[in-house]
Amino acid sequence: MNEKTKNLIEEVNNLQRISPIKSFKDLEVYIISYKAMLVVFDEILPNLPSEEINDLKDQIRRSSKAVPRLIAEGFAKRHQQKGFQKYCLTQLGSQMKQKYQLRKH
Repeated sequence: MNEKTKNLIEEVNNLQRISPIKSFKDLEVYIISYKAMLVVFDEILPNLPSEEINDLKDQIRRSSKAVPRLIAEGFAKRHQQKGFQKYCLTQLGSQMKQKYQLRKH
């Protein structure tokens, strides 16, 4: 694990809510998923085997971006309980898909 990843993990572990939530960027789940996406882009994608570069790299890139994006979209629809739940469930699906893809290698 490189120094940048260690710093991101430490920063996430030290999160403390000190202000009201005004946007999706204030949600800890968004912050954590965004930073996890950066780790995937910086550490995992560059180290994939060459035979997996096209297919797997593209799938992981899309699913990594999907998690924070869906949290942001769900936050925009937070006043609609079913709308927010839909985005949360879709985000969970993207996480599981990514977990499966990363486990294969």
